[in-house]
Amino acid sequence: MNSPDIIKEIQEPIEPGEAFWEKYISVRKKENRLYTDEEVLKLPDISIHHPHYKEWLIRKNSAEKLVRYLQKKLSVLSILEIGCGNGWLSYRLSKTASSEVFGIDINPVELRQAQQVFSQQENLNLMLGDIRSGMLLSCRFDIIIFAASIQYFNSLKGIIALAQCYLSKGGEVHIIDSPLYRSNEIAAAR
Repeated sequence: MNSPDIIKEIQEPIEPGEAFWEKYISVRKKENRLYTDEEVLKLPDISIHHPHYKEWLIRKNSAEKLVRYLQKKLSVLSILEIGCGNGWLSYRLSKTASSEVFGIDINPVELRQAQQVFSQQENLNLMLGDIRSGMLLSCRFDIIIFAASIQYFNSLKGIIALAQCYLSKGGEVHIIDSPLYRSNEIAAAR
């Protein structure tokens, strides 16, 4: 099955872009998950007084492990982070590897912040868009990362199949820091 066929097959009901991201930003505000530019620049390091401090310790550990793993590859990598949000991880990856890093997100609020905060990083490319749209079908990546984002897709099997369409030969998909819910927990998580 070729890439356009997989995109058609997994076309989840995509809410109109604004409807999803406006709800998403509203929830992020309520949960204290929107950060100042200064905080974003320092992530995953954050004040011990921040309500999500323990979560950020976990994310810092995951990011450090991922960076060490990718550095062992000793090659230039093309990396895609799907659901990059405020861009902190994409930025971190672009600083540590002689690689080209791409971050994509449908949330224009945090993506604009990422573009502003990390604009000086030449090997970091941040894009507004939905990976399910096929907008990157001509691109191939050595590494695709879902960091705290895969839970936003209705079909885990479908989004992994789609991600595989974007992989170069021998490429890898990494899922980190993403809660995976049991079927009886999905409604409450939404």
